[in-house]
Amino acid sequence: MRAFREAVEAGDLEAVEALLADDVVFTSPAVFKPYPGKAITAAILRGVFQVFQDFRYVREIGAPDASDHALVFTARVGDRELTGCDFLHVNED
Repeated sequence: MRAFREAVEAGDLEAVEALLADDVVFTSPAVFKPYPGKAITAAILRGVFQVFQDFRYVREIGAPDASDHALVFTARVGDRELTGCDFLHVNED
């Protein structure tokens, strides 16, 4: 999980994509349905990187050795500030 956070914070989209499992599923209340697969998830994240400005994680929830984590973030889209949360499930790889 640490590697994912560091890659996102560095804006390293190649590293983010490399960390995604082939069977990753992207879900969001903004898109109303799950999107399964590494390619579509990476494409969505690339779009998010283009839209969100001043993105930063402000809180991490979950034990370091746990499979499930929550990363609370803040960002700006135009003149609107937002707070959101990335919920991550990691496997042994």
